[in-house]
Amino acid sequence: MPTGHLWVAARHVEFAIEITPPPLRVLDIGCGFGKYGVLLREYISTHPQIDGCEAWEGYVEPMRLRGIYSELHVCDALDLPTEVLDRYDLINMGDVIEHMRKKPALEFLTRCKGHVLINTPVDFFHNPADLPHTEEHVSHWTLADFQSTGRLIRHEEYLGGHLALLGPLP
Repeated sequence: MPTGHLWVAARHVEFAIEITPPPLRVLDIGCGFGKYGVLLREYISTHPQIDGCEAWEGYVEPMRLRGIYSELHVCDALDLPTEVLDRYDLINMGDVIEHMRKKPALEFLTRCKGHVLINTPVDFFHNPADLPHTEEHVSHWTLADFQSTGRLIRHEEYLGGHLALLGPLP
């Protein structure tokens, strides 16, 4: 489904607010309804550029994503070139990393030079079969996975989800 729990989103955004200096360019991966695009634009800094990346083209028009994001990449985030990822101070991955196979997702994280903010369910579960293929849960993430990146600066289990903030690359 193109959404997650609102109470987790609030805590997720609190993690983003605490990044110093505040990110000025954010890429929201897996836009869904665009909730994080709206919340991050309102709360992280005065004039951030919030761009989006949505793999399921069927969400773009009904969710009005082009009106939420400054720039919208309609593609699989794993296919974004490194030079595109390099533009961002923060890569936001709210309820999305579980939709990626673990090895390619870990490789993707090594290409993100800015902060990366992730939330993902603590427990593995399958979404209903009537959703787009991009909504399938294909990996389960643990604290050890985030620690393995060597970039974990903050982690919290919150209401059934992992919140993980990875620091920028040196």
